Amino acid sequence: MHNQIPEYIERPLYLERIMPFVQKDIMKILIGQRRVGKSYMLYQLMGRISALEPEAQQIYINKELHEFKACGIMKILSNMSHKGVSCSACCSTENSGGLS
Repeated sequence: MHNQIPEYIERPLYLERIMPFVQKDIMKILIGQRRVGKSYMLYQLMGRISALEPEAQQIYINKELHEFKACGIMKILSNMSHKGVSCSACCSTENSGGLS
């Protein structure tokens, strides 16, 4: 599944604070209240990574989508790796042997 990154207003100050950590082996977590721009910051980051490394593999999982609501992140990633990063129905009980 390949989705286009939606249009966004660039926030260079925030992006430049995140970029030094992009290729580091540490988890990056963006936290904040609802509707403050976390998703759009991720879209901007994905756009920058795509511009720097067009072949880079990126995964964006929107946990607000119905397909992902009942699944934990580890189950989603595990199922995606077994299906060649196909997100559609990666959490369905038919394809994953049931939800735990």
